Amino acid sequence: MCRKDEEFEDMCEIFIEQQGFSSKESLLNQLWEMLTDEDIKELAKLEREESPISWHGETDETVAHARLHTYDKETLCESIVQHWRTGKLD
Repeated sequence: MCRKDEEFEDMCEIFIEQQGFSSKESLLNQLWEMLTDEDIKELAKLEREESPISWHGETDETVAHARLHTYDKETLCESIVQHWRTGKLD
């Protein structure tokens, strides 16, 4: 999901340290608020392609939110930092 380089790694390390006591739910909410409609569509597309669950009839928002719930805290932090850097999820 994230492009790795030294600056990115440093930013992630600092952010993860700062967020160490944050709940996974608060990180999910923080990332969700940053997402554009395009980000949500892309996450939903990935989940529909990769998940064994049939998402027929569900909205992109529902599917994308389910996808984010599969991320651990470190991945959520990395995704937030990546969004800060590029304005999108990679």
